[in-house]
Amino acid sequence: MLSLGLYLGFLAWLNHHTHHAKPWIISGLAIYACDLVARMMRMRYKTAYLEPVGDQMTLVHIPHAAGRWRAGQHVRLRLVLGTRILQAHPLTIINSAPTGDKTRSQGMWLAARVAGDWTGELNGLGKTHLRVIFDGPYGSAQIQRKERTLCLAGGSGATFTLGVLDESITAVENGDQRVRVIEWVWFIRSYGTHSAM
Repeated sequence: MLSLGLYLGFLAWLNHHTHHAKPWIISGLAIYACDLVARMMRMRYKTAYLEPVGDQMTLVHIPHAAGRWRAGQHVRLRLVLGTRILQAHPLTIINSAPTGDKTRSQGMWLAARVAGDWTGELNGLGKTHLRVIFDGPYGSAQIQRKERTLCLAGGSGATFTLGVLDESITAVENGDQRVRVIEWVWFIRSYGTHSAM
């Protein structure tokens, strides 16, 4: 919000001090408005269920998240909770997209490691549900299926590899014969980190 305020303040200052800049200011605001409209069209308003795992990690389950996503992608999540609606935070998707198989978890799962005020408050809410706004997915890794899959991760970076792992297992369950061996290596500082995941 600070950057938006500074941007608009700069444009007002520029308009006040340089009268021939008005067409450039209007075109800049028009481009920014188009960007905001495009972002709003990608946003979805859903109910999310929170599951704190100790005091260092929170799992966020959005059961009715529609759409397709790939391993390693992330969404920008906003809590519909007071002023927290103004803050969007990127969270990695830790499961593969639903395939219609009723034995597998449906919806989208996100993991948030407690690292600041926002994630701390998310963890402090306890096991509950709340409304969220999310947009995405963003980012993508071009992961090709080979005979052997090795996933290496350190600390909370494991959330990225969990998505890759789940997508690889889903591919094998759906009859992909290319993947024969999947290895997952996770480097952690202490055993307490293990219980958080």
